[in-house]
Amino acid sequence: MRNVSPVTLSGSSRVSGDRPIKKLPQILCGVFLLLYILFFAIRAIAALLYAYPLEYGEGAVFHESAQLFRDHFAPGSLYPANDAMPYRAGIYTPLFYYLQALTMFITGPASMLGGRLITLAASLYIGISLYRVSRREPLATGRPAGYGISLAAAITPFATSALYGWGVLAKGDVLAIALSLAAILRIYPIESEWRRGQTPRPFVLAGILCGLALLTKQSALAAPAAILIWLGIQRQWREAGGFLAAMLAVVGVTGIFFQLATGGAFFKHIVTYNSQPYDFEFLWQGLLYFVPTHIVLLVLAFVWLLRPLIGRYERIGLWRIYFVTALLLSFSIGKVGANFNYYIEILCLVSLFGWWQLGRIMALRPELPFRLGSFRVGLAPVVLVLMVFQLFNLHHVPFVADGANTPGPSQFSQSTEVAAEVRTLEAHGPLLAEDAGWQAALGLPVELDDPFVFGQLAQEGSWNSQPFLDKLKSGYFKAAFYKISQADTSEMALDQAVKDNTAAPFPRQFSPEVLQVLQDRSKFVPVKRIGPYLFLAWKEQP
Repeated sequence: MRNVSPVTLSGSSRVSGDRPIKKLPQILCGVFLLLYILFFAIRAIAALLYAYPLEYGEGAVFHESAQLFRDHFAPGSLYPANDAMPYRAGIYTPLFYYLQALTMFITGPASMLGGRLITLAASLYIGISLYRVSRREPLATGRPAGYGISLAAAITPFATSALYGWGVLAKGDVLAIALSLAAILRIYPIESEWRRGQTPRPFVLAGILCGLALLTKQSALAAPAAILIWLGIQRQWREAGGFLAAMLAVVGVTGIFFQLATGGAFFKHIVTYNSQPYDFEFLWQGLLYFVPTHIVLLVLAFVWLLRPLIGRYERIGLWRIYFVTALLLSFSIGKVGANFNYYIEILCLVSLFGWWQLGRIMALRPELPFRLGSFRVGLAPVVLVLMVFQLFNLHHVPFVADGANTPGPSQFSQSTEVAAEVRTLEAHGPLLAEDAGWQAALGLPVELDDPFVFGQLAQEGSWNSQPFLDKLKSGYFKAAFYKISQADTSEMALDQAVKDNTAAPFPRQFSPEVLQVLQDRSKFVPVKRIGPYLFLAWKEQP
């Protein structure tokens, strides 16, 4: 049998005679990818050393895990009835909360280190899995992808702001995707060789992993949907039954247990507390980020996706179905409060398909059959040049152009001041914080751990906020603080915003009624500003 060479980043195993100028595009691609993985490593190290929340939702999740640890892992601690203060929102299914709480036996309940290590491990698993998958997939005429293409497919997701930003946060998003990917991988090695009568064990394992993904984040539906659709196309009903039974057993038994143990509060937290309205403006804003920023990868990925429908027949396999289900799930970004973490899963697959298609071009169609004068245009070099521009467009430079706020020296110094001020104000009485993670990281009590969720619930009539508002207006909270959100964050602009009483947190972080009270200078007055963090104190009434 004739040996075939793998498709490398240069498109051929014989590149020694290429002139340096012809290899420049792949060299630049390699340089960009090396820089991006270095940038991710810098962000990971900074996040592991930083003791406070990096992103709003991370703080609330961390507080829930810390309280769970202190309450000896009681389900009612994670999903309370919320009949009175403190009000707490456990908006995700329980697995990540419990895993993070378990790490606190080592780190203590005031450290985010354990949760961030879990997420970082899940991120690395995703990268390694994408590499292994890419190395197995035949791209053209039986040739597998080479090391270059496979490394590029594995690294590119880390260059996107979605995985770059959320790949180190103490939240369950990345872990849910890693478990989903693990479920797909249980089936993928046997997908093309499936024969009736084989053991259903891989499908049962895949069902268990999908169940665990759903117990990490209840929206992790892309992988189980893809597996069931693929099994339906293959008419493998016994295997589909084994997969579904295993998944439902994991989710069902756990759900029933928590529902009974919390007196019915479990479903209220994971369903009602997540029932934010769908806003097409949010979807449009998400698409404006997703499409232009990843245009080259998207075009290549869709060419790979649609190839079975064009020309010679090619099987519509599990990965293509998974791509479609993950793409549909990414439209959840239209939910109020959603963020770019909803794009992590589809961006992993866009990267995989995009580099697979580039590898195929290198193997089968290295040159276009036309000339520009005496200059012959090669298809592979043209696409590689476009990929260079694509990678350049994913610009993330820690501390310089970093939309995900990697903490640098100034933020470390600022966080020490913020923490000291939080301790000082808390000593005078209850403190209302936009991000409960600051209080949890200092071991301080929290009366309202997720103002955004409870604000949305109040506006929808799902939570009676009047008792909380009465306490706020009567001076129960002696202080409050939040992060000012505005385009110009220079010291002069921030001072002016405080002076003009226009300094406000990110929209919807507090309900309009709560924000109105906090900005009422007859009740709360600014006492200190540290960078974008504004501290307010209750004004004693005459």
